[in-house]
Amino acid sequence: MRTVYAIFFWAACLFAANHVQAHALWIETAPVGKSGKAHQVRIYYGEPAEGILEKVGDWWSDVGSFTLVLQLPDGSSQQLTATAAADHYTATLTPAVEGLYTLSIVKPVKETFDGHKYQFNSTAFVKVGKAAVTTATGASEDFRVFAEAFDTAALGKPVTVNARLNGQPLKELEITVFSPNGWSKTFHSDENGVISFVPDRKGHYLVEAVYSADVEGQDFKHLHRISTWSLTIN
Repeated sequence: MRTVYAIFFWAACLFAANHVQAHALWIETAPVGKSGKAHQVRIYYGEPAEGILEKVGDWWSDVGSFTLVLQLPDGSSQQLTATAAADHYTATLTPAVEGLYTLSIVKPVKETFDGHKYQFNSTAFVKVGKAAVTTATGASEDFRVFAEAFDTAALGKPVTVNARLNGQPLKELEITVFSPNGWSKTFHSDENGVISFVPDRKGHYLVEAVYSADVEGQDFKHLHRISTWSLTIN
């Protein structure tokens, strides 16, 4: 009987682990905002490869208890309140000055599987006004993927994506781009932690990367960070 229970247990662990690695958490928002005007933000959880958006009530474990942090142009930060809808959460920011506003989520999931822990990361930028901005200061901590010239992305124009861990570029990292029609392609970052792709149609693109590492001194042995960047081509 114990053998049967063990089989079911390991099968459940394998299913759950595969489920998690296939899923991602991401932030969607317009890349350009206006001073004094409310700016809408949405947070989704789903399976990019299948185009699936999970209902909020079906989000795995405690993924829905994420913290959405807004970094202001002066470097200070504040937490934004996120409200649940059917298949996403919504939040609002109202820029007061010109500059770069950075939205970020770093969510370690409570549950672990056979020594493996998962963490969902996501980043988004909002540019306000004509002030010069640098994305380097907006995505320096933890594991991030983000696009350069995010506010001018256009159909047929190359999009450059950076991968960084604690501000340092990650080379030879697999980065996957999911397109509006279900097409996806995996790239490998160069020595500067960069990839480039060309949007070939209008719609929503999702960039995703996974960074795994062994850890010590924790109640788990392996940490898998899943990081995303969302981009809409109009």
